[in-house]
This record gives sequence, C-alpha cells and structure tokens, in this order.
Amino acid sequence: MCRRLIQPFARQPSVAEPAADLPELPDEEAAVFAAVTADESPVDRIIERCGLPAHTVIANLMKLELRRLVRAFPGFRYARR
Repeated sequence: MCRRLIQPFARQPSVAEPAADLPELPDEEAAVFAAVTADESPVDRIIERCGLPAHTVIANLMKLELRRLVRAFPGFRYARR
C-alpha cells in the first residue's frame, strides 16, 4: 500500500535531453551547453571543456539558466536540467 503512494513521487534519474529536443542555440551558448553535464560541474571545468574565455562562459551559463536549460548550484557549480 505505501509503495503505491510513494511511487508516483519517486525521484526520476537525471538524464540529459537529446539534442533534437533542444531549441537552436547561438554558437557560443551551444558550446557551453555541450560542456555542461547532467552531474554538477564546477565552472572551472566547464571553461576547460569548451575552451572559451571565462567571461564568455559565465555570461552564456547565465543565458542558459534563464532559458531553463541548466541549473546553478552553490559554489559556482552547474548541471543540465
């Protein structure tokens, strides 16, 4: 009985959406989004992965967060939604 009550509220695993379901993004935003994983990553690692200047990555992370494609966590960590 309890299992039937809890099951609808069970947390689903975090899976990145396929690229086909994403809106078209400008080149820099797409590069930053590709560098963000489903797991929390520090901004330094995202900067290393995409190879863009830090100020560009941070600006594009904010844009992606406003588009609700990424989520910000304490300590300048980001993950895909």
